[in-house]
Amino acid sequence: LFNGGIDAYLAVAAGRTAEEIAGELTGQWAAYKRPQRLYLLPKLPRTASGKVVRDLSVLRAAVQNSQLPDPL
Repeated sequence: LFNGGIDAYLAVAAGRTAEEIAGELTGQWAAYKRPQRLYLLPKLPRTASGKVVRDLSVLRAAVQNSQLPDPL
């Protein structure tokens, strides 16, 4: 069963924070469309063919292995 929460995995430029991004989204998107959690990564994991990985287990592992702060 899906809990209804939206998680966003983002590759961000140096110096950007989850708070900044959340603030921008607040001004642009309705509350029900905004992610509840923002996970910042230095780069998104990719498959051997160069496509962005969509498997949640791989994305979660990338977050655990990153040196960036905890999600917002």
